[in-house]
Amino acid sequence: LMENFLRKRVLAIISILFTLSCSKEIVIPVIVTTDVHGAFESLAAVSSEASETRNGNSRLILLDNGDFLQGTPMLYYFNNISTKEMNVAAAAMNFMKYDAVNAGNHDIETGFSVYKKVEKELSAPFICANITELKTPKTLFKPYTVITRDKKRIAVLALTTKGTAKALKPGEKLNTIGEPMLSSAEKWIRVIKEKESPDAIIGLFHEGIEISKEIAEKVDGFDIIFTGHDHLEHNLTVTALSGKKVLILGSQDRADSFAKAQIVIKGSKKTVTGEIVLPDKKKKDAGLIIALKKHFELSEKYELAVTAETSTQLTDFTVLSAIHRTLKKITDAEITITAPVAKNISIPEGLLTNRDLFKIYPFDNNPVTISLTGLEIKRLLAYSSDLQSKESRYKRFYNNLSAIYSVPVPLEDQRFYTVAMNSYHASDGGSLLSNGAGLNESELNSRMIRTYPENIREHLFGN
Repeated sequence: LMENFLRKRVLAIISILFTLSCSKEIVIPVIVTTDVHGAFESLAAVSSEASETRNGNSRLILLDNGDFLQGTPMLYYFNNISTKEMNVAAAAMNFMKYDAVNAGNHDIETGFSVYKKVEKELSAPFICANITELKTPKTLFKPYTVITRDKKRIAVLALTTKGTAKALKPGEKLNTIGEPMLSSAEKWIRVIKEKESPDAIIGLFHEGIEISKEIAEKVDGFDIIFTGHDHLEHNLTVTALSGKKVLILGSQDRADSFAKAQIVIKGSKKTVTGEIVLPDKKKKDAGLIIALKKHFELSEKYELAVTAETSTQLTDFTVLSAIHRTLKKITDAEITITAPVAKNISIPEGLLTNRDLFKIYPFDNNPVTISLTGLEIKRLLAYSSDLQSKESRYKRFYNNLSAIYSVPVPLEDQRFYTVAMNSYHASDGGSLLSNGAGLNESELNSRMIRTYPENIREHLFGN
């Protein structure tokens, strides 16, 4: 009798403990950066915020949404010159204890050897579900990761803008394909639900608000989605097909702001809240700066090296003109179409350092020639112009196209012209060629004439 009594007491105690554990409130903070582009000084302020959050709640999940491998001379130096050292981006992310990192178009643009080296150096998984190998169903990166906090399983599914798979370094063959984000989300959300049984699912999307919003509404399962790529802040809630509310957050580039969310799980109940936070630039994490001290010192000589000269003051207009001239000089195309790559440029005439050149043209773009009809060119330019209106949510200075003609105008609607563009726009960056010129993916591929090996930045001023 005593044995039965004790057994019942033990079972009762276990039942009570189980009930208490189920009703325990688990608060999981999430911080997400995106499009940092090598702005490590600004990232140091985010690092301070992350450390403070982690000290108050060790369950913090820290994520990056892509485009962290390109944009400064320091990144270029460790991507292409000092390749035996750990990449500075990996060093920064390891110090900050990131939990997962998405692949952006500018990360893939650095080249296979660069991003695969960084993948090995990162302590966090480098993830992306919708870039697959051309002849196999295998993804180029791990498609998702599951992060456990206090026995709660948080799945993170990473997707990137479709054109990322085409953002190739010249000389590399197209061996990847970008699956549409919507169909990829539908496929992988099923896999995650069936295989992982997560307590919450995070969407980490290197894409702007429109496609992210469509996925949130059409694909059931996400609790929160973080956007990137468009460098804009977003904070809205949409309703999925099931009636579930899904929060969407997006922050500025270069760590000028970051997204901060909170997932609260109590038993079967779950709430998600979030905001966009401006980091206190006066509170930079000295530890991160010290951790990167060697990288700063190693790259400084390269950054300060004089490699070009200009006889006029450089402004947004004079640099745009130089880009047109460079495209024409390298390709001898009939028409050059380009847009600003940086803004608020003011550099006096005289000698130019590598640091100056990266302020003018931070990305490693190459000239590409493509065949377009006169009508397609007119539609492309009109579409770009419409995007710049005050009412347009797609207004971006780097998609504000202009054209220089070496052929008679007006253009003949049905005639094909050889057009030179940078590799970002030629790979349908900003969806300008698809939405503006009206080219589908197969048409766009068939119109490509040549990708040139020259780096546009390195040829702007005859350097």
